[in-house]
Amino acid sequence: MPWPGRDMWLFSSSSSELADPTWAQRTVPGWACSRLGQEGPYASLIWPEDHAWVVASEEDWDSTIVAGSRTLVDDVLADDRFEAFEVHEGDDLSWDGDLVNARQAPRPEH
Repeated sequence: MPWPGRDMWLFSSSSSELADPTWAQRTVPGWACSRLGQEGPYASLIWPEDHAWVVASEEDWDSTIVAGSRTLVDDVLADDRFEAFEVHEGDDLSWDGDLVNARQAPRPEH
């Protein structure tokens, strides 16, 4: 699937398969991670066949987006395991737009 600056694959899977950290090695032909210490690749879009919700993530984003019913969103916001807050159209999802986690200034070289 073409995506500017990215190679993407389309898979049909189950949530239990995606929860397995070795899914990429088993599923993606010729998979090799280009970043030292990264366990990816990661699913950029997870969208069930009934389209009831969607999870969107991108390596250049600061955040992962979860969209769905009001109940689903409220459940994610209320779950203490996640650092979650509601976003709206036009919100800045870049590193500079993160109002919760301030970026650390680079340390001066000695």
